[in-house]
Amino acid sequence: MELKVGFGRTDITPIEPVPLAGYGNAQNRISQEIDYRLFGSCIAFADEKNEPVLVYHTDLCGPPYVLFKHWLLPPIAEAVGVKADRILVSCTHNHSGPALDEAEDERILRYQPLLIERMIEAAKLALADLSPATLETGSVQTEGLNHVRRYVLEDGTFAGDNYGHFKLSPIAGHESEPDRQLQLIKIKRAGKKDIILANFQMHPHRNGGSSNTNMTADIVGVFRNELENQLGVQRAAGVAVEV
Repeated sequence: MELKVGFGRTDITPIEPVPLAGYGNAQNRISQEIDYRLFGSCIAFADEKNEPVLVYHTDLCGPPYVLFKHWLLPPIAEAVGVKADRILVSCTHNHSGPALDEAEDERILRYQPLLIERMIEAAKLALADLSPATLETGSVQTEGLNHVRRYVLEDGTFAGDNYGHFKLSPIAGHESEPDRQLQLIKIKRAGKKDIILANFQMHPHRNGGSSNTNMTADIVGVFRNELENQLGVQRAAGVAVEV
């Protein structure tokens, strides 16, 4: 059975200032400048017998599932002819992108059609780009590069690194251990550019914390740009990099 894989990327950066995600949205953080543009990428997987599967990566925080189910997946499915249950949308948990859970905010309501349009475009690009492919995998240890940001305190309670709870009791240790591996999948395609998928466990909210109002893809954007620069490629999307 021949596997075919295609890739598409589009810019999903809002065109106007919008509320930014994370921190409970209680601080009313409205985006000002754009440090890194936001992207949505789509990888299409297909074979001769089955309907394609679409896997999205987005520089978004991740809205409630019900929002994606009702206003994002149906128009994508209808526009590209792929059933909604064969579409997976992943997000980087980016705290410096639009707060899609602020569903009643007029700025977010105006952003939704743009996001849908761009994600449909990415899917169409990926489906048009389908080419025979084989997969290669690799991984590297990342000791010292990531940690679990939730802690067990000596009094038996739990605290996160951004909640100011440490004054209540000394830290006894981390709540758990992270996956300390950077995992790679290289999709080699006949006659077309290869695709690299990178997976790394992290929580992207380090672009200055809750006081920062600049829009950015955060650590993922930095990683993407650096990988693109070092590989000398001109197109990179999310953690899916075309080489």
